[in-house]
Order: sequence, then C-alpha cells, then structure tokens
Amino acid sequence: MSKNLTRKGLALGAVVALGSSLFAGAPAFAAAALQVAPATGTGYTVLSSDSFALKVVGNADYSLSASSNLFWKITKPKSTSVVAYTLTPSATDNTAESFSTSTVEYLDATARSITDGVNTLSLNPTLDTSESADYVVQAFIESGLTDGLDANDTVVSPAVTVKFVRGADLLPVVTVDPAIIGGALTGTVTFPSTDFNYGQSNDANTDVEFNVDGGAFSTGNYATTRDTGNTAFEFEIASGTVDIDAGENFGVKADTVPFDSGAVVYSTVKYTTASAASDATAQTTTVTASENLGLISGNDYRVRTGTKSFSYRVDFTKASGVQAVAAGQPVQITVLEAGASSATLVTNDVVRVNGKALKGSSVTSQTVTTTGVTDAKGGITVNVESDLGLVSDKIQITVSAAGTTGFDSVKTFEWTDAAYASFEEAAAPLGTATRTIVKGSAVSIKYEIRDQFGKLWTKSGTSYQLRAVGSAGTLVLNTTVDFVDGVATLSYTDNSTSADVDTLVTASLYEKTTGDYAQNDDLGSNAGSVDSGDDTVVSTFNVVTTAQAAVKITPGIAYTGASYNSTIASSAAGVASATADRTTATLKALDLRSNKNGSSLAITDGNGVKVSGTVFNADGSAAAGVPVTISAPGVFFSTNYAGSEYVSAGSITLNSSTTGTYDVYVHSNKGGTFTVTIAAGAVTKTQAIKFAAAAATAGSAIAITAPDAVLPGRAVDVSVLLTDANGAPVTTSGSSDIDVTLTGVGYATTIADDTDADGVITFKVIYGANEVGTTTITVKYDGDGTGTTYLPVTATKVITVSNTLPATSVATAAVSGSTGKFFVSATNAAAKRVVVKVAGKFFRSFAGTAAKRTVALKAPKGKHKVTVFVGGKLVATKTITVK
Repeated sequence: MSKNLTRKGLALGAVVALGSSLFAGAPAFAAAALQVAPATGTGYTVLSSDSFALKVVGNADYSLSASSNLFWKITKPKSTSVVAYTLTPSATDNTAESFSTSTVEYLDATARSITDGVNTLSLNPTLDTSESADYVVQAFIESGLTDGLDANDTVVSPAVTVKFVRGADLLPVVTVDPAIIGGALTGTVTFPSTDFNYGQSNDANTDVEFNVDGGAFSTGNYATTRDTGNTAFEFEIASGTVDIDAGENFGVKADTVPFDSGAVVYSTVKYTTASAASDATAQTTTVTASENLGLISGNDYRVRTGTKSFSYRVDFTKASGVQAVAAGQPVQITVLEAGASSATLVTNDVVRVNGKALKGSSVTSQTVTTTGVTDAKGGITVNVESDLGLVSDKIQITVSAAGTTGFDSVKTFEWTDAAYASFEEAAAPLGTATRTIVKGSAVSIKYEIRDQFGKLWTKSGTSYQLRAVGSAGTLVLNTTVDFVDGVATLSYTDNSTSADVDTLVTASLYEKTTGDYAQNDDLGSNAGSVDSGDDTVVSTFNVVTTAQAAVKITPGIAYTGASYNSTIASSAAGVASATADRTTATLKALDLRSNKNGSSLAITDGNGVKVSGTVFNADGSAAAGVPVTISAPGVFFSTNYAGSEYVSAGSITLNSSTTGTYDVYVHSNKGGTFTVTIAAGAVTKTQAIKFAAAAATAGSAIAITAPDAVLPGRAVDVSVLLTDANGAPVTTSGSSDIDVTLTGVGYATTIADDTDADGVITFKVIYGANEVGTTTITVKYDGDGTGTTYLPVTATKVITVSNTLPATSVATAAVSGSTGKFFVSATNAAAKRVVVKVAGKFFRSFAGTAAKRTVALKAPKGKHKVTVFVGGKLVATKTITVK
C-alpha cells in the first residue's frame, strides 16, 4: 500500500519488530493478527439469492480500536459482477474507493468505532438465475497511504471465499417426519454442502409444496424457518391445509429462489402414514415427582428454577388401556410458548424437547413441532432440556399418536423458585392419629419442613425453630428445638399426673432472619395446592397406666364394592366370598405424610377389599396403640381406599385405635386368591380374599418356554404363557383367540384351543431318530379374533435339531433374607423369565440376563418358602427369614 517508508512510526515499528525477533525469535507459523469469519452461523456457502455478512476480529497480537485504519478488500468473480456493500456500524460511504479496479474493490471502514466482532461487511450480489459466483474477501490495517493492499501492510487477515450458489447446483434434501392421522405435515430441508450457512440463508428463499398419492403438487408454497441451531430449515403444513388420513402417501418437494432458468429444482420424499389398525384409544402420562419436579394440579406441573433437564413417559394403548399400540407408530410432539395456558419463555432462553429447540421471544409466541415413533412398550419418552432453567419459563407440551382422537397428552411445565410449603411430623402414626403411651414414658417426635418439591427446606440467612407446648390433660411442656437442615426432633418425658384425658402436644414453627424469632403464618400462601395448612402441628397421646399387649385378634368381615359396607369379600372366619374388582390404577409405594410432592393413586371406590378387626389385651380390654402388621405377598395396602396418603407393597404396620380397632384397604392389579395375615404381638389370624382374574381379552404378552436345541429322536416339552399388562395369567375363551402353529421338522402332540386357568398351553414336540433341522413355533393371540379392537400379539421360538448340542451354561439362582425384604439372584438366564413364588403362589417375575442379576423384593416379617423358576424350570428352593 504505502510507498512512504520513512515515517517515524513505521521506522520505529520496524526496529521494535526486528529487535523482538532477534531476542525472542518469530514463530514459524504465526497466527494472523486479523481474522474474518461469518457474522452469523458457520460456513461460507449460501444461495445465489442470499446476502452474506462477515465480521472482523483481532487477536492477542493486535487489538482493534477506533484509531485502526481498517479496510476491506473484495475480489469479484469478474469485472461485470454487480454487488452492493453494507458496512456496520453505519457508514456514510459504502462504495468502493477510487483506487479500486474492475475486479478488486476496497472499502474504507476507518471512520467507525471498531471493536472485535462488531465491524461487519455485507455482500449482496445481483446474479442471473443461472449464475453462481465466488467472492474472495480480506480485512487489513492500512499502514500508510491508502492505495490498496501491498507487502507493506502486515496486519492482514487470511482470505475467505464466500460462495453464492444457484439452486441447480445445490439441490435441497427433504426429510419428512412420521405423519399423524389428522395432524400437521412436518419436516426439514437441508443442503448437501457441509459448508452451507443456514444462519445467513434467507428462509424466504427456500419453500416446500406437497402432493397426495402422486397427484398434483399444491399450488401454494409453504414457508420454511431456520431451526434454533442454524442447522436446517423446518416446515410445518398445518392440519386443515393438509388432511392426513390412514394409508395415504405424501410427497414433499423443496425449491429454492431463484430457480434455474425458471425450472423448479426439487427433491421429493414420500411417506406413508400409519395404519389405522394401530389407532390408540387411550394414553397414560407418567410424570414422576422428584426434588425438581412436581404436580401443581390437573395437567400443570412445576419445575425447580435452575433445573436443566427432566423426562416423562407417554404410553398409548388400545382397547381401553388393555394393550399397548404397536412399536414404530408415529408420535407428534408440539411445544407451545404461548396459548390458552399463558405459557411463555423468558426472552432468548432455549428449551429443547426431544432435541427440538424452542427459543423465547418477546415479540411473538413460539411453537415448534417434532416427531418420533412409539417404542416396544407402545409409548415415547419425552426429554425436556433447558439452557438456563429460568424462573417463569413456561411451556405446554402436547403428545399425539397416530390415529388418536381426543386422547392427546397435554401437560404444562413452569419453572418456579422453591419456597417452603409444609411443616409436618416426619412419620405420623398410621391407622390412627392418636398414639398410646404409658404414663411417664419417654416421647420423641420428629418434625420436618419441606419446600413444594418435597425437599427438606433450608434458607441462607434464616434460622428456624420449633416451639412445643402441652395442652389438655396434665402434661406440662414448654420447650424449643432448633431445626437443622430442615429437621427438628422433640424429645421429652411424659409428666402427666393422670391418665384420664388425652394429652395434646402443639408444635409451632418460628423463623428468624434478624432480631428475635417470630411465628411464621404465611406457609400456605407459598404452597399453592401442595399444602394449605398453617405452621402448627397438633399430636394427640392416649396416656394409659399399664402397657398394652395384644394376645387376641378378632377379625371383622372384610368388605368390597362401593363404600366397602355391604358386599362381603371374606367372612370373619377368614373364608373368601365375593370376588373383588382389581384396580386399573398403577400400584406403587407412596408416603405423603411429610413430603407432599406426590399424587394420589386415584383408586376407584370399591376396587379393593377393606380388612378390619379388633385386638385385645389379656384382661379382655381393647389393646390400644399396639402395632398390627397386615401382610400378603403380591398385593398393596393403603390407609384409605383412594391411595392418597400411604401405600405399601406386601405389608403395612398400623397402630390400633384407642378402642383396639384396625382397618386397611387391600388392592391388586392381578387376579387370584390371596391370604392376608394379621399379626399383633405373638398372635396371627388369616383372611382369604379373591380378586377378579384377567379378562380373556386382556392378553398383552406371550412367553414360549422350550429348549434352544435338542438331539434327534427326542421329545421336548413346550409351554406357552399368556399374561396381561400386569403380568397376570390370561385364560382365553369365547371370542378371544390363541393359535399355535409349527413349521419345520418334528410334530406336536395335541395342542389345546385355549389357555388354562394359569394362562398356559402345554404340549410336546416329538422328533424322529433321523430328523435334523429347525422347528419354528409361532403363537398368535388376538383379543377379539378380528384384529380390530385389539392388536394381535405374536411370539416365536426356534428349536434346532442336530446330532450335537451346543455347550450351554446351566441357569442358577440364589435366595437370601434381609430386613423388610429378601434378595433373589439369577445367573445364566439370558432371554428367560425368572419367576419367584412364595408359599407356592406367584410373587414377582423379572427378565433374566447372562450375567448375575439380583433384585430386592419387599416382604413381611417372618419365615417364607421361596421357589425360583428360570425359563419355566425350578432351579432354587429355600426357606428364608425376613426380619
């Protein structure tokens, strides 16, 4: 550039540079002091109808400043090329300097405030529809006279090439998402060049059209939008504009502007929608409460501020929830920033649902749609990620499966700051709120404060204190206990002088930020629907003079049906009577006494059995406040019929009331007869109860048990087990149909038309002395025999017949007792079902693996005879003790 090499500044700079090189040595490949990069996105390729912006940045060797003499050099593809320039910050002159040539143009960016990444150059060429063009760009600091880039200019960026490519040379690639019957048609458009910069390509220059079953393409062009990550263009043709029905074949093409000589250049992708035979008729959404996620009410959930990820399940079923839809069925997920739910995202925060990004905007509400397919369980896992997890972020997620009508899963999630929400006893007594103690006994009560997510509550700079006083009776109590990490334990010795009146202990929560402690009275205002109570807990004690010890149990009549007061399920003598309905609710352990972040199991009134009775002391008086353990393997126990307070598997321990009574609700997802054991002290009683068997139409899984290989001339046993979604055996009859067929070598003995009371069909396959080859056993079950209401369920098993048997590992199992549970392990059980029975009755099952797999199973106290079957064969029997 400059021919004036005598300027003092240049001379001094040269000396300094020379001196530095002499002492320090110059790197062999020094990084350029300036760098030119795309102002947005990555890559340097766009459509010929696009513009392109570049930015300039310095590095450790050179810092741009307002005094930097910055210039741009642009080499055009030919002298006749027409291109407009825009410099930012705004320039008074965006035209080429006078010393430019017909193919090389210079722009002066000197008279601007210059900082790294702020100064940009935008290229906007005018191109014919059949033309592509490359522009080579450099940025440099003029070292003297402004006469163009030359060897004297040492602060120079590497050259970059911006490619403007015509549509004919950059054919778009269309991907169509799995379609939903009655839903929108969605997908993406990408370009084959890995250098394509989606962040700088105008989405108005790429659009799509569609056709149905090979017909004419739509007359309208449907717009695309850039995805949040600048990796593709997305399109969504709304329901109503496109009508998606079962079995239709959709083609989508994308075209770019300008077209090549007026011809449409496109890529067509065809997609056939799902078969209506797999239409769902119901869905179940499972959002598991945690310390970061909880239900507000209805379909609204809260997410702890700062939470970056969580997930939940949506499972689609046919025939009123009996059977999962087939795997591979399309699922559409729509994420809404705004709508009827008033959902919103904080501006510029990004939430991704199954990888699809939704970015908050202060201008317009945002909606994105993504798709997936059902898994082997007939559902989909919804994964939610947030870049920031900001308070007040709120989204609505709708999940729809192929063919569903009115069975969408619609849930709203709002990021919320934690606040303390409940003050409760940590483990209030079950069965009765009144404890019975002997006068003069030591008493201990544990209290907890928790936030609305169920996490023990602490707050920086705030202290909490428990203040307890005695009231009623003759107890004298007035004491304080500090909370540590959300927990305080009150301990005292009863000093009642009389046992005639119940004693009350009233505990209140106090807090202090500065100054003195004061009672907090706004707990409920922060709790929403979690807890509307105040900051006081009252505990009741029945004070007696002698210890209670149950020596007699008198069971009452066990009832089932609505209100649990008329239909006898078991007599007082323990004989089973009316069959109780199984619950369709998913049974699981639940404890909402202190941690309120959970949901009721919502068990329908009458779908269970209410077991009750009375316990007595040796003198015939009612035994008050004694522990009563009620147990039965394979069922669940609840303190109320809805399962909204406390639910446990296998057993429950209650305190008898002041009149010695106990009652509990028994629920099951499986049919059959169960023996309920009531234990108090050293005495026990039993009552037999029955739950309805699985319906003949309820089958959802088939297990075929047979050897993998056999020698010629042998006979092998084959067992087919049909179970429902809960693992209960299904007996087929009437319209339900199960068919067993064999192909290949060998022949079968008589095969029954239906499964037996245990859900099983057994037969033998017999092989001749010279028969070798394979036998394929196929079992097909159809709940209604027509494949309409119920999906057919199919399973196969291949038996290899050869003169040599492959080496096999023998399956083994082990059983050991523990506290409140026992352990079962199985080894060499790959692809086999491990079935655990207690006292000869089915208890649990799990999938075996080649390696050792151990499971823990809850069980009531006492001795239990446990048998373990692997692949239908008995491999272990042991009597264990559960403490």
